[in-house]
Amino acid sequence: MKNIKQKINKILELIKKRDLQQLEKYILTNKIELKSLNNKNFDLLTHIIDYNASYDIIEYIINSHVYDTYNYVFFDNETYYKYYHSNSKDENKKLYFLYKVPLFCAIINNNYLVADLLLKNKADINFKINNDDIKDIDILHYLCSKNNNNDFYLNSRNLKYLKHKGFYRNLYKDNAISETIENICTKTDRYLLENFLNYYVFDNYFILLLLSYYQYKKKISKRELNHIIKKRIGITELCYHNAIKSKFFNGLLILMKYDNRDSDIILNIIHKNEDTLKKFAYRNNGHFNFYFIQKILSLEKNLNKYNNLSKMLCCIIKDHTRKDIYIHSYFSNDINNDVEVLNLFLKTMINHKYNMENVFSHLLSNAISKENPDVLTFLFENYSNYIINDKSIDFENLIWTRINNDNFSHTLKVLIDGLYKNGLFNHEHINITKLLLDLYEEELISNSINSNKTYKIKLFIKAIFDYNLYDFTNTKFQNLLAKLSINYNNTYLKIDLYNKKYYECKYTGYNDNAQPWNKIILFIIENLLKITTNNMNEADVSLIKNYNKSCLNLILNTIILTNDINLLVLLLENKDLKSNIDINEKDSNNNYPIMMALKIGNNEIFGYLIDYGANFNMSIKSYIESSYYYNSMAFKMILNQNLLFHKFSKGNSNNLLQEAIYRNDINVVKLLIKKESEDINYNMPFQNKYGFSFLILSYLLNHEEIFHYLVNYMDINDSDNNDKTILHYAIIKDDVETIKFLIDNQIDINKTDYCETPLNIAILSKSKKAYNILLNNENLLINEVNMRSESTLMLLIKNHNYSMEEKLSMIKNLIQKGIDIDYINKKNGKSPLMYAIQERSLPMVKLLINHGANINYINKKCMYDSLFYAIFENDITIAEFILKNDVYIKRCSENNKRLILKYIITYKSIPWIKLLINTGLDLNDENNYSPLYYAIIRKSLSIVKFLVENGANVNHTYQYSESLLITAIKYADLNIIEYLIDQKATINFLNNQDFNEFNNILYKDSIKIKKLFNNKNINNNNSIRKIFYYFIQMMISYNDMSLLKFLVRNNIDVNIKNEDGNTPLIEAIKCGSLEIVNYLIENGANCNEINNQGKSVYEISYKYCNPNSINYNIRKKIHNIIKNHIE
Repeated sequence: MKNIKQKINKILELIKKRDLQQLEKYILTNKIELKSLNNKNFDLLTHIIDYNASYDIIEYIINSHVYDTYNYVFFDNETYYKYYHSNSKDENKKLYFLYKVPLFCAIINNNYLVADLLLKNKADINFKINNDDIKDIDILHYLCSKNNNNDFYLNSRNLKYLKHKGFYRNLYKDNAISETIENICTKTDRYLLENFLNYYVFDNYFILLLLSYYQYKKKISKRELNHIIKKRIGITELCYHNAIKSKFFNGLLILMKYDNRDSDIILNIIHKNEDTLKKFAYRNNGHFNFYFIQKILSLEKNLNKYNNLSKMLCCIIKDHTRKDIYIHSYFSNDINNDVEVLNLFLKTMINHKYNMENVFSHLLSNAISKENPDVLTFLFENYSNYIINDKSIDFENLIWTRINNDNFSHTLKVLIDGLYKNGLFNHEHINITKLLLDLYEEELISNSINSNKTYKIKLFIKAIFDYNLYDFTNTKFQNLLAKLSINYNNTYLKIDLYNKKYYECKYTGYNDNAQPWNKIILFIIENLLKITTNNMNEADVSLIKNYNKSCLNLILNTIILTNDINLLVLLLENKDLKSNIDINEKDSNNNYPIMMALKIGNNEIFGYLIDYGANFNMSIKSYIESSYYYNSMAFKMILNQNLLFHKFSKGNSNNLLQEAIYRNDINVVKLLIKKESEDINYNMPFQNKYGFSFLILSYLLNHEEIFHYLVNYMDINDSDNNDKTILHYAIIKDDVETIKFLIDNQIDINKTDYCETPLNIAILSKSKKAYNILLNNENLLINEVNMRSESTLMLLIKNHNYSMEEKLSMIKNLIQKGIDIDYINKKNGKSPLMYAIQERSLPMVKLLINHGANINYINKKCMYDSLFYAIFENDITIAEFILKNDVYIKRCSENNKRLILKYIITYKSIPWIKLLINTGLDLNDENNYSPLYYAIIRKSLSIVKFLVENGANVNHTYQYSESLLITAIKYADLNIIEYLIDQKATINFLNNQDFNEFNNILYKDSIKIKKLFNNKNINNNNSIRKIFYYFIQMMISYNDMSLLKFLVRNNIDVNIKNEDGNTPLIEAIKCGSLEIVNYLIENGANCNEINNQGKSVYEISYKYCNPNSINYNIRKKIHNIIKNHIE
């Protein structure tokens, strides 16, 4: 016995290695009779089938004639005694998996090649296990039994296999159907349940039974027919219970589809499980919702009898009014979309006099929040009376919700149009003033406004103008405009003061970087002036000509903030406005136009306003305390215009030294300084009331003699209240003589003001001479950074006061002086190279890289490298330069290239894609998604073609992803589908992912497919016809009926022909699919069709009925069926 066990172990070891030659050699060498290895504890064949041994080894064992028959049972004693001996006898009866039958083992392991081999060797598909413990256990019963994992073996594939291999069982005895359905409902396999009901309930026997009634003209009542159907179906309450317990809501829908019992029975089951079913109702993409609602609402019952159930339905409808939520699956033939099922619901509820309180309020609200313009249109067109009379609807809040939603704007337009057409878009129902102010205040608090939201607010404002909801000429609107603008500049300034953004602004006119709410105010003004993109040089001032001066200045200030000097001139020079405009008055928010020009640092506008007569006679303190004081260019503008401090030359200060400096009285200054030095009790103040030191004050007033005198008595490095030293002011004025004088007197050339270093101030104020003096000073600390953590190099790169030639020269000088070319900004993680890329300046990029800038640096805050920055800036020339750099290419991984390619395909154009492909990227890497996948999702035929032409494989698959052709179908792009088919793209229906995805498209996305494949399109569009027939041909070749069922359900002509004149019936005959042939004929397939080669269906069936052909018996049956149906 020991020797036999050793032989068994050795043989199993060789089988495990899957080496047939070694196995044969061992058996022959040791003269082993395989039959002798079998005993009550071991059976070789069932063991190796369970072990999933190679096909050739199993075939060798079978051909060795070890067994007289393959219809035997082996009980696995070893497993039984090891794990289950302690169980009761009754429990052991349920352990069918311990009873091994070779064919059963092959099928439960989904090894159909071995199963076919066993059947070829006379294994019986209808074999039953019969012994003392269990009786009449056939393969289906066996598959439905629990295995050692407490699961069962039955699945769609082995069920289909049984059907095709001639398994038959009288399921109508001993409640076999009910038991099987109950078991399947615990497995939660939708396709398995559907297939089981199709194969074994509405099978050929059932069809023949009904045909016999027809043939013999035997009358049968509806009740009798229902009785026959109910008897066959065998759906019990336990089936529902198992489906609910297993959370199998797809199965629940299938049960409801096939359950033909009285509707009260179904309603009572649902009512009993109301709480659980309510949870299901909020899952599974709404498919449960649809059929559940459709089933119940179509019953001729008064829902008030099931009050809780009707409430539940109402909640479902309220909470799920969104696009595609009610798209029906294959359970329904007559309701196409959410609008129709909603209509069914509303009509039923109204007819049943159900309490409709708040229903329409919820419907509108959810349709808006969940982006369903179709539902909105439907409700306004069909239920406007209910909407108008529903006092619970807050129309103002509906608009607020739509504007604040991050998604698209179409729904808002539909909402506004629907409200207007029904007389609801007016002051009676919507407080427009409050709504605009609320939107504005929310933006101030959350700073959440974006381009999409801005667009929607503009859409709302445009409707206000289009529908004349305001008298725009009266003071009420002027007050609203003032309120909407009340802190628009202060908010901007606060942000500036915190981030010092005024140094960063690109003053190239009004652009997307402008503050969003300013864009909205400007949009209001453009509508007031009736300015269009086609008419930018004319303004209609009829609505504003009678505005008060402060409101007119509010409009001017808004225009100034956008840097639009042309529009500013257009208004100021308008003859109808001249008498009402005074640019020396404050606007409604206490701001002067001249101060707005200073705010944005626009020399052209500032000069224009001065020439126009703007008066800069404002207090020094007001100007200095504003944030404009920190803007070097703004300050330089003041100094260049000689506007600062001249009004104080006749000051009346209580401080004698300050008064003497104002009056430029050197003698008094000397006297006071002498008195201060001689009299220790005399305490002379260091600064004047405006925060300037007396030394700085004398310099700014250009009182040179006093300035040079005070230098000897005061600290040259003292700062004023704004942390500026006299050097900073000299730099802003580009006063070379004073700068040299101060440096000679040991002033600190590295001391920063509130934000910037002296060298940075020279750059910002465009003081070139001062810049050169500082740069060449040996005491300069070149790598100091400002409060934004920016180096001087970064500041220079993004500054727009210089030409490119000047910038390049200055950058070279900084590099020569030792500036850190790879310094990283600690706040934003960017390098100088990234700043240059964001400026879209190839010359600066080249200069930095050529001087050793790190091209491979990755910003740790966003994980983008230099190429990503070029892509985001949409600068292909910089991207090309980077990709041609050997240093970058060597360090850039294939994975990183793929991420970049994915982004480029998704958002960019072919030249970008070509750029990356030229680096040698493998388009068919089997470890990643194909680039074609992203091009298909984008629905770009041109990119798909380009990729294919450059070697992309149309049949590329990645791990368990679906075929590319399936992806194209999912996104319903006919041109791409047709192109892929022309390029020999295929769908592999043996691949579970492809099979499942294709069925999901047919079922879940059936509305999309219906729109694509309908009789009109198929008959009139050759491309659609070609595509559809291709899919039918493929499905038939894989013996799958999903598409054919879809075709029949949707009344599409089953006699559709391809370009060769072949019909689906001809394709089914060629493939030898008896089931499909029967199905097509039952559903109207014409057996008398003739194809383009002049061959009839009968001739083709005869041709393929060849005694030497595979499956001759089946093909003979097909031929006979055709023969019997031809005319």
